[in-house]
Amino acid sequence: MCDCLSHNAQVGSVPERVLERPAWLPAGERPNGVPVDACIADTIQALWDEGVETLSSCCGHNGVFGPPTLVLADGVDADRVRSTLATLDPRVWRLQQWQLIEVANRHAYTERLLEGYAMGTSWLADIGKNSLAAAAAKFNRQDRNS
Repeated sequence: MCDCLSHNAQVGSVPERVLERPAWLPAGERPNGVPVDACIADTIQALWDEGVETLSSCCGHNGVFGPPTLVLADGVDADRVRSTLATLDPRVWRLQQWQLIEVANRHAYTERLLEGYAMGTSWLADIGKNSLAAAAAKFNRQDRNS
């Protein structure tokens, strides 16, 4: 049973363990290490040793905050992490993941795409010839020149 200290829930007595910052963290972030709930620190370290990029974790503090939770970085294979977790810690974990999605010009891009379809503009033809990425790049150049 976990006795990790939670300042938010005011439960537990075992302080966090400070793990050495993983190599994948950007330079300057957490130079003094990363605090992790003590009862999951070995699990988190093992994941980091496997190259798994995490953004946050919580042991759940005996269910006060639900099951142990791990937030994965964008692009991390969640199925692989779930399999690895099963070998490291018998508890059922909640896995969450941030995903980077471009939204800044999404509405304008969709409108331009529909206009282009009706008018047959050259950037729309790029979708078929090259890729949606090429079409978006051409759209962004046109948008800046407008």
